[in-house]
Amino acid sequence: MTCSEEMLTRHHSDLHFMEKLVTMDETWIPETKRQSKQWKHSDLPPLKKFRVGASAEKILYSIFWDQKGVILSYPLPKGMTITEECYRDILKNQLLPAVAEKQPELVGNFILHQDNAPHKA
Repeated sequence: MTCSEEMLTRHHSDLHFMEKLVTMDETWIPETKRQSKQWKHSDLPPLKKFRVGASAEKILYSIFWDQKGVILSYPLPKGMTITEECYRDILKNQLLPAVAEKQPELVGNFILHQDNAPHKA
């Protein structure tokens, strides 16, 4: 609640505040079977669909967006977890180039809002 109140206060004092805000969160996305995405002729029976089971491998994505849309969707390499070093690497080597490409007006002038969970790094 404190963070939301501070952001609202900044919005009232800086009308361009929301234009500078880049939000980030992570999500796990299951890998799917390639066969279930194949095209088929309309005369053929439907392809067998594969369900994603509980044991299916998942990929951790870090997703960054602003009010105009997604700036970066970055899949972490398998087996990697987000540590302080990993997060710094993503910001420096993935997010900053993506901002420069997709939102050049934000370079050196954006506010990063990490997801709403407390983090140590």
